[in-house]
Amino acid sequence: MSTPDTTAYLVGGYVVFFSVMLAYLASLFIRWANLQRDLRTLEEIEKK
Repeated sequence: MSTPDTTAYLVGGYVVFFSVMLAYLASLFIRWANLQRDLRTLEEIEKK
């Protein structure tokens, strides 16, 4: 009896993992950009 070939599952797992990580990093970048924009807005309001 031979060992089943699970290479497709390995590749699929890596694709899912890296897709989720990429989405998470994109989410963090968008949140950071929004925080920077909010900070600038608050600083402008404070100057007035």
